Amino acid sequence: MKIVKVWRTLCGILLCGLIFCSSLGAQQVKKTLLNVGSYYEENITEVDGRDVSAALAVWAKEIGDQYGFEVKTSLYISMEQLAEDFINKKIDFVTIPTLKYVMFASAFKVTPELANVRNNRITTRYLLVVNKSNRNNALTDLKNKRLAIRKNNALGRMFLDVELMKSKLPRSDRLFAAIQESTKENQAALAVFFGQADACIITDACFGTMVELNPQVGRQLKVMKTSPEFVEMVAFFNKDYPPQYKERSMEGLVNGVRESKRLNQFRLLFNTEGLKAITSEELDTVRTLFADYNRLNGENKKQHH
Repeated sequence: MKIVKVWRTLCGILLCGLIFCSSLGAQQVKKTLLNVGSYYEENITEVDGRDVSAALAVWAKEIGDQYGFEVKTSLYISMEQLAEDFINKKIDFVTIPTLKYVMFASAFKVTPELANVRNNRITTRYLLVVNKSNRNNALTDLKNKRLAIRKNNALGRMFLDVELMKSKLPRSDRLFAAIQESTKENQAALAVFFGQADACIITDACFGTMVELNPQVGRQLKVMKTSPEFVEMVAFFNKDYPPQYKERSMEGLVNGVRESKRLNQFRLLFNTEGLKAITSEELDTVRTLFADYNRLNGENKKQHH
């Protein structure tokens, strides 16, 4: 009789253990889903879209494993499609250029919460740089000259166009005789340095690095115009994403990239040091630039009709 009781007790313990392990296993399998949508502008860099997708997959697994999420990533080359999927709740979290966010703000109807960190900053300044030897001292001196700029640098290009239109000059596509596009910022500055272009748009961080590495660049090139501080990239959640999951995913998104040794390649590929929380007011310089561009461009069109 005692043997039967002991056997029943052991069976009970084993059954409870199996139930517990089964429950634990189910919890481990059923992770919280986070659908991430990223805007990818084709031909903006030398990085192939497949490499971007592969890097995002590594990032997704690393963040997911650390913080208990199943992270799925999607690349979009159409802002319209990205906005539509966000509205239809197919995407929980979005990373896009700030200028694109400002353009589609009425569709997203949310406020950005995170910004990309580069060089320990969430902002950058754009510089209009010219060669001192060409005696380009004013914007009017650039008429029919050659401009060098990184491909699809919409924010830098808009800054330049606003400065030109404020001076009652045409936009860059009409002022310059030729516009040379490169895949890297430093190539644009080198074109001016070697006399292949007369002016370029470059970030202050890139220009500072070039001058540090080669002081001759600083002696030969000069800054004609400097932009305000712009937040270049923003990220935000869908307003219907559950708050209890959002807090944990925010921790992973902010700390995961910075702390993980496995994501070194990801940081290099995307030129990022991670994400940082921001306020809506920090995007005001981009909003103002976009508003100024639309106003001045409208006035410009009226003057030429």
